[in-house]
Amino acid sequence: MTSETRTFVDFSDILSIEMECQKCHTKQTRPIGNTTRFPTHCASCGPGAGGSEWFFSDSERDYVELREFSNRLQRIAELSESLQSKKLKIRLEIKPSISQTSE
Repeated sequence: MTSETRTFVDFSDILSIEMECQKCHTKQTRPIGNTTRFPTHCASCGPGAGGSEWFFSDSERDYVELREFSNRLQRIAELSESLQSKKLKIRLEIKPSISQTSE
């Protein structure tokens, strides 16, 4: 017998984007769509402390793309909600955790 487990996430389940500094492991979280105060550096060990600067300015390409991704996630969540009235549900499939995979 074969068994398969798949996990899906509704867009309404996506609440925020978490950023973790790879130097000091401080985490910052921003709600999707809230890009007015997206950090450009680590709040704990950032440029003033001689630490991690993630983006050199708020106009750097990677920074802009991250902000746009956050805004798009919010718009897709709103679209997903409106499509339910048309009897369509859209979700994302996520990779199974190690405990779900078989050797």
